[in-house]
Parts: sequence; C-alpha cells; structure tokens
Amino acid sequence: MNDHHSGPPTPEENPTPPSPARRRLLLMLAATGSAAAAELLLPAEWMAPLLRIGVLPVHAQGSFPTPTATPPPTATPPPTATPPPTATPPPSWVPQSSGTSAALNSLWGTEANNVWAVGDAGATLQWNGIDWSLQPNNIPETLHALWGREANNVWAVGDAGATLQWNGTDWSPQPNNIPETLHALWGTEANNVWATGTNGIFLQWDGTVWTPRSSSTQETLHALWGTEANNVWSAGTNGTLLQWNGADWSPRPGGTQETLYALWGTETNNIWAAGTNGTLLQWDGIAWTPRPSGTQETLHAIWGTEANNIWAAGTNGTLLQWNGIVWTPRSSSTQETLHALWGTEANNIWAAGTNGTLLRRAL
Repeated sequence: MNDHHSGPPTPEENPTPPSPARRRLLLMLAATGSAAAAELLLPAEWMAPLLRIGVLPVHAQGSFPTPTATPPPTATPPPTATPPPTATPPPSWVPQSSGTSAALNSLWGTEANNVWAVGDAGATLQWNGIDWSLQPNNIPETLHALWGREANNVWAVGDAGATLQWNGTDWSPQPNNIPETLHALWGTEANNVWATGTNGIFLQWDGTVWTPRSSSTQETLHALWGTEANNVWSAGTNGTLLQWNGADWSPRPGGTQETLYALWGTETNNIWAAGTNGTLLQWDGIAWTPRPSGTQETLHAIWGTEANNIWAAGTNGTLLQWNGIVWTPRSSSTQETLHALWGTEANNIWAAGTNGTLLRRAL
C-alpha cells in the first residue's frame, strides 16, 4: 500500500526559493518590520512557505493582512442646482384712502410720516405714517400749492389770494391784499418764500409780510422751483419761462407755446418743465431742449429723487419715469387726473389727483 499521494507537489510543499537579490531585499524589509512591503514583492501564496523555510523571521508571521478588494469609489452625486434668487418685484402704485372726494392739487412733506395734501374747497389732509386725516382750516377757497421749511412752518396758497400758514398746531390765514389766484409756492428759507399765479403776479415773503414783485408778464404762472435764493424759475401759459437772478425776473424762452404746469430739477444745469400735450423740456444751464415723452396727455406734475430717476404725472392717470435716457410709461391703475407728486426716496413716492385720489409707490 502506497503511503504517499500521486501528483505534482504544491508550491507549499516544494517552494522555489526566490533569487538571491530578492532574498536579500526580503530579509532587509523583514528586519525592519516591513513585512507589508515584502507582501507587495511576492505573490500571497509564497508568504507562508517563506516563513516556514526561514526566508522571513517568525515574528513577521501574521504581519500580512489578508488582501481585501478595494471597493470602487462611490460616485459623487452631481451638485444640486441652486435656484436663481427670486427677483424683488418693483414697487407698484397702490391706491390709498383719502377720506375725501375733493380734487387734491398739491403734496409736500418733511419726512415719510409727515406729508400734507391740499385741494378743492380748502381740503387739507395730513399723513401720519398710518392714515390720512382731514385737518380743519376754515378756508372755503380751493388750494393749489404747498411748500414748507420744516414741520411747524408750512404754507398753502390758492384762489382769491388765499394764503395759509401751519405753525405746528393749526392753519391760520396770512393776509396779502391781492385778489389773484395763486398757483405755486417755493422758497429757500423761512424768510424767503415765493408765490405766483394769475396775471403774472409774484409775491415774496420776508418773514413778516408778503410783498408784490414785478415780473413783466401777464401770463398765468403755474410753477415755481429753484436751487438757491438767486436762482428761481417760474413757468406758465404760452410756454412762459422766467428766471429770478436775485434782482429781477427775466424771460428764458423754451421754444414752446404749450402751457407749462410743473418745474423740478436736481441742480442749476438740470431742470425739467412739464405741460400740455406731453410737453417735457430740459434746461442744461444754457438752453431749454424738448424731450420726447411718448404721450399727448397733459402733464401736471414732475418730481424725482436724482437725475436718472424722475417722475411725471398727468391726465388719465398718466405716469412716466425718466431713467436718465428715456421716459417710459408706468401703470397707475387709475384714470383720474394726477396733479401732484412728492416723496422722500425712490421707494416712497406719493401722487394725488381728482376725486380724492392718492397713490403710493412703496416696497
């Protein structure tokens, strides 16, 4: 009976020794404890026989971890697309309750929480930041214009020479002994206020009395605006444009016969005039130049926050905005005639008009 099995010996029973060069390298690696490095140089099936025949010292036994398959790298999911930021909608013009059906002709204020409006039959309203309330003044005449120096020093003028002053507590008449209708107000200081109206009338307040000033025109003047005491403008019927230089009022023809109802500017060489048939004129310090408005509506008001953000308003709810290049129509959501514009900043502007209309543009 044969004691040994047939077949070729396995590598473990009869391993082929490594070459002398590889043996020296393996001994060096093993002597320094680098058995793992040795594993990288020989197939795994040689490790146990080499231990047994002394190629590697016994203390290296067990130093060879069973090779484990390296898992494939986990696929990185594609980045989630970040949605674009939601655009903030532009402010819109929102109707506000006025508590009156009277036409409102002028607006002026000192701050966002203190705004005045005046209109037909002496209507006088004040905004306190929450709502509009009627303020008594015992004046039956229609009021056309407002202007103030501070919260307790506000003026209003209107038909038959009506002139009122607010002192912080109540409105009181200030006699001026003239019968003309006054359409506009503007000033620089508490003791330097101008009023103008029919028949080319000009009145100047010096802090004590109203004094008539000569204007050399008989046209009805609807607007006043200036940059300083010696640079004040007025505009009116038949394209009338006058400039005060500190001594007298001088004509400054604008090249139009349209009635001009409004003036506003940012500085001495950037002033706008607005009027009938969509008329818009711009003063550059030398001459008036017509600018296309894109409308034939009458423009009664103009106001802005800076040179490239100006608003004009008029009949049939017309609203236009200037961006420094062109005038663009904007929706007002009303067909009422808008007579006045005033605000504190680009996102807080008021418009007023017929039938007690009040609109606010705010974020």
